[in-house]
Amino acid sequence: MFTHKTVQEALAALHIAKQSPTEQEKMWKEHFGRPEMVEVWKFYCGLTKLAKIDLLPLIDCTGSRRKKDREALPPLVMLSLFEADNEEQTNELIEKAIPTDLTFVSSSSYETSVLDYTLRHHSSIESLHLKAKGRTLIQIEQVLPTILSSKVLKRLILELLGKSDLGMFEK
Repeated sequence: MFTHKTVQEALAALHIAKQSPTEQEKMWKEHFGRPEMVEVWKFYCGLTKLAKIDLLPLIDCTGSRRKKDREALPPLVMLSLFEADNEEQTNELIEKAIPTDLTFVSSSSYETSVLDYTLRHHSSIESLHLKAKGRTLIQIEQVLPTILSSKVLKRLILELLGKSDLGMFEK
């Protein structure tokens, strides 16, 4: 028996990926967006490149869930597209699934990489509220070139959670 939860999550994702596309879709319609399934979903996205499942119906099926789960949806979609690394699907879905007024909480360099990937592919984000936890400010330099090169981003708010507001910049 595998005791480490990460191994269990990877094996669960592998099991799901081996199911028929119909079974995969049925399973994810029930479990997509649930906090306890996020790591399984990340492994699944990386394993399958989201080639056998349509992400938009999954996003739509979360509408009836709790508000907290719905608020976690844009970051989860961003993470999904990043992990899948499927350019065709990213280009098709990103502007449909990610709002132009985006709030994103980053607490690691991994999450900063997800944000950078999203900003490089989403050509119409007009407002970005970036909430940084802990030492994330050091990692923000990773995404700043992408932010500064945006032709449509009009408003950027950087906020250090748990401390004072860093400020708001108008471009």
